[in-house]
Amino acid sequence: MTISVLLLDDETLMRAGIRCLIEQMNDIVVVAEVASQSEAIALLEKSLPSILIIDVNSEMQAAISMIQYFKHAYPDLGIIILAMDDSEELTSEALRAGASAYLLKTVVKAELEIALRKVANKEIYLNPEISLKMLKRFQFPSLGLPQQVQTLTARQLQIIAMIGNRKGNKQIAYELGLSPKTVAAHRSKIMAIIGEKDTVGIVLFARKYGLITSDKTGKLPM
Repeated sequence: MTISVLLLDDETLMRAGIRCLIEQMNDIVVVAEVASQSEAIALLEKSLPSILIIDVNSEMQAAISMIQYFKHAYPDLGIIILAMDDSEELTSEALRAGASAYLLKTVVKAELEIALRKVANKEIYLNPEISLKMLKRFQFPSLGLPQQVQTLTARQLQIIAMIGNRKGNKQIAYELGLSPKTVAAHRSKIMAIIGEKDTVGIVLFARKYGLITSDKTGKLPM
């Protein structure tokens, strides 16, 4: 089934960049681009796409209001937010308003495609770094974690979770938009920090301290 996408952004170049990424994906098409909420409403009254991507430039509260409007008017419409701000507070606001995905504007093709397919399937998707920030902030204090875990970066924690879910370097690299060489370097640094010497050690460490997420994507369960 083809996934249809409507782009809402007042910056022509940004829309062109997102369209360019989507055009490289199978069975996902951009059906229209608009620069304002009123233009989006006019199109949605004629035809409902699978997903609306809203690019937030600075006025996040205005975007929250748009999300609320579109979700109330079109309950079946999947909404993805692209933003510069990676704060947990704004992410939570967007999700409460009705967004199904929150991505940073630095998103790469692989992550955007994962998000589009999940939202089309009525699932929630968050930028992995934001998910790990939330996980570290809200779950870690109650776990009594050792000092080495506290020093791990969000990216390292994310990779530990993915290794814990039995993902290899190539799969992790693809999903995170990294090179296998970069993932291997992260893996080596992780082993040095936690004092383990192989993948089995990382998996056992992840299980011991509750670092494995439930959906195998490295994102915080919602």
